[in-house]
Amino acid sequence: MSNSKTILVVEDEHAIRDIMMWALQNQDYDVLVAENAEEAMPLVEKADLVLLNLKLPGMSGERFIEKVRAEGNFTPMIVVTATPMDAKIEDRLAELKIVDWVAKPFSTKDLLARIQRALEISGVMEGINHLTERLKSFVGRQEASRHRAAGMI
Repeated sequence: MSNSKTILVVEDEHAIRDIMMWALQNQDYDVLVAENAEEAMPLVEKADLVLLNLKLPGMSGERFIEKVRAEGNFTPMIVVTATPMDAKIEDRLAELKIVDWVAKPFSTKDLLARIQRALEISGVMEGINHLTERLKSFVGRQEASRHRAAGMI
C-alpha cells in the first residue's frame, strides 16, 4: 500500500542513499533516486519532496536548488549534509527556500519526522503553484485586453 507521496533522493554516497531508500520504502513512500544533480533535474517534477546532498559531483546541490527554483518549481527540499552549518550557510539555504536540513550522520527516525513535516508544507506549495499559474493567466488576459483597447483608440 503506497502512501502516494514520492520522494526524490539525490545522494552520491551509496551507503547513505541505500539507508534513505530503505527507511522511505519501509514507510511506503515511492522513491526516485539520482546520484547527481544532473540526473535529478528531470525527476524533480515528479517528486513531492527532495532529499538533497549539497556536495555532489558535477553540479552542486546549491546550484541544483537555484536552477529548480528559477524554473518556478517550489517542491519542498530537505538538505542532507555533512557540511558544518553556520549562520551564513543557514541564511543562504533559507534564501533558496529549503524547508529543513539534516546533519550527517542522521537518525532515520529524525529524518522521517522532518520528511513528514516537509510533506505537510508540500500541500501549501501546490496551492501556491496553482495560484501562480492562475495569476499568470489573468495577467496575460489583461495584457491582451489592454493591447486590443490600445489598438481601438
